[in-house]
Amino acid sequence: MFFKYLISLLYLTHRGTLTLLSPPVNVTVESVNLQSELSWSSVTNTDNVRYTVQYRVNRELFGSNKGSSDHDDWLEILNNITSRRCNLTFDVFINATLRVRAQDGNQISPWSQSRPFKAIDQSLFGPPNVTLWPRPEKGRLDVRIRDPFDRKDFLNGLKYRPYYKKATDSNWTIHSDTLSSASIENLEAGLNYCVQARYVWRDKLRPNSIPSTPKCAIISESGTLTLLSPPVNVTVESVNLQSELSWSSVTNTENVQYTVEFRDDHDDWHVLECSPTTSRRCNLTFDVFTNAMLRVRAQDGNQISPWSQSRPFKAIDQSLFGPPNVTLWPRPEKGRLDVRIRDPFDRKDFLNGLKYRLFYKKATDSNWTVHSDTLFSASIENLKAGLNYCVQARYVWRGKLRPNSIPSTPKCAIISESGTLTLLSPPVNVTVESVNLQSELSWSSVTNTENVWYRVEFRDDHDDWHVLECSPTTSRRCNLTFDVFTNAMLRVRAQDGNQISPWSQSRPFKAIDQSLFGPPNVTLWPRPEKGRLDVRIRDPFDRKDFSNGLKYRLYYKKPTDSNWTIHSDTLFSASIENLEAGLNYCVQARYVWRGKLRPNSIPSTPKCAIISESENSRTIRTVWVTALIILLTFGLSLMCIFMVNRNYDKFKQALQPPMRMPEHLYKFLSGEEQFLQPPVSSSSSSSSLEEEPLDKISLVTIEYQGGGGGEINLHT
Repeated sequence: MFFKYLISLLYLTHRGTLTLLSPPVNVTVESVNLQSELSWSSVTNTDNVRYTVQYRVNRELFGSNKGSSDHDDWLEILNNITSRRCNLTFDVFINATLRVRAQDGNQISPWSQSRPFKAIDQSLFGPPNVTLWPRPEKGRLDVRIRDPFDRKDFLNGLKYRPYYKKATDSNWTIHSDTLSSASIENLEAGLNYCVQARYVWRDKLRPNSIPSTPKCAIISESGTLTLLSPPVNVTVESVNLQSELSWSSVTNTENVQYTVEFRDDHDDWHVLECSPTTSRRCNLTFDVFTNAMLRVRAQDGNQISPWSQSRPFKAIDQSLFGPPNVTLWPRPEKGRLDVRIRDPFDRKDFLNGLKYRLFYKKATDSNWTVHSDTLFSASIENLKAGLNYCVQARYVWRGKLRPNSIPSTPKCAIISESGTLTLLSPPVNVTVESVNLQSELSWSSVTNTENVWYRVEFRDDHDDWHVLECSPTTSRRCNLTFDVFTNAMLRVRAQDGNQISPWSQSRPFKAIDQSLFGPPNVTLWPRPEKGRLDVRIRDPFDRKDFSNGLKYRLYYKKPTDSNWTIHSDTLFSASIENLEAGLNYCVQARYVWRGKLRPNSIPSTPKCAIISESENSRTIRTVWVTALIILLTFGLSLMCIFMVNRNYDKFKQALQPPMRMPEHLYKFLSGEEQFLQPPVSSSSSSSSLEEEPLDKISLVTIEYQGGGGGEINLHT
């Protein structure tokens, strides 16, 4: 019993704390198509158990140089989770070992470790998706193969090995290794051929993979009558470069699939992304400058229709453009009308080839006057005050009006006389609110009408006024998107038809100085084996605008302390070292801008973590405690033996039971009775006396002294 207790004590001492939790079991990795997941089971039934998951890279297996350590430090994947599953997102070429530990309050279990895992070798691949296109006119079968995952990690190392055979054959024939597609040629017309693809990794068949489901297709005789009617009304509809091929079918069966292909002037036919499809529409995603021919074919099982071809299509020439969106801003003080024009599509494909031709006129005139060609904005000047002017924009492509386009809806505005009384009250409470560089200008209006529009402008210290993206708007808020280092002045004006208010101006605003930052997000990873606490800090915004000017000042303390200790300034992470094991440490981060604490910021919420004892400290303590227990046990044993040996007589006398002589024997020996007769009870007087067995012999002697008395001695 003593040794059983001693072994339990040594085990608990080695762990550093009393581990009442059993470790997780069945720690395994399941990986299919590079989607890897670590899972485990728990023998603890409590609901409050949380798990920590870590991994480390096995460097030697990963391909490090000789002489280096065989593994890296443990890195944390997830901490304090209640789930028993964890997605693995590290590189597929890393050979990693994973471990899991359970924790319930202060109770911690030992680590449970998985087998080494390398996704590129152990993940189950497949099945790939195979699509067939018979080419009866060329006696070949085109094959396209797609992965159920993203193959960007493999470059050209992962390929497919297509196999083919006649449907009546039992053995497969190897064709060739390919990255995505292949053409099986010299096939016999009228026969049914089946194709299957298998994964090849670095020129060898990958054992841990699933081959594709065999797909079959009939190579019909070239020129023979097909049983399906071809698609009809194959046309392209294109509006603002959103192009779609559509067709009709005279076949009423539901199982018909369509193959859609295209080619430019000097290229082979290519299959479009939408193909094969059961729909009768296909989005066209090729370049807008491509002069393409398109064709469609129907297929129902082994029945194939002839190709139906569309007219040549070039999106840049045939797509219907428009109408553009025109916005007007009267400038009565300068006698001009500012115009801004926007496309209903992305014009990045055109550079400067696509422009607008601006037309204007008085509202009472019938003919338009050409102003100029522009990319997105213009100013019509020398206008008469008090008159109503209308503006229209039309598309111009390479210097000529584009016939296949819709002009903008005419927009009109009155050029009021400069200096006249405005009927609208100006906006009030023009202020900027900015949190984590998300800045917004807001204002109030004393006008209750619903048709009021607002114009918002800004300028920096040495520039003219510029219109903001949100303007014009009916809202009373406007997001500010200019550079965070811009020291901007902002102003707002209301407009209701021909009535304009004076400008209302805000105070100068510079986001980098005035925006409220924080709180940053702090994550802690205790490293008990090194006596340190790793800290990672993240912003609630994108810090790309700051380079290295914005940092964090890291503070730490024990929970029992009242004052924080400054650690260092860092960009995103730090390590607090030389910490005492078994203590709880708290960390807080504050923003530092150009070496100084930023006043307009919120510090992070203090985060705390316990630095548990390292493995080395536990091992040393185990050795000392074990040696101490052994020495104490040996010392106590020697002391007990010495004490017993030195005081043997005293121990014997103390442990000897008291001797009491029977009363009749004492009377006989003292001379009070003449006969030695044991007492007989009345109940046994009538019965014969039975002999009593004796296993001891006693010698009784009487020693007489001079006075006539005697002393009775009993020796056993």
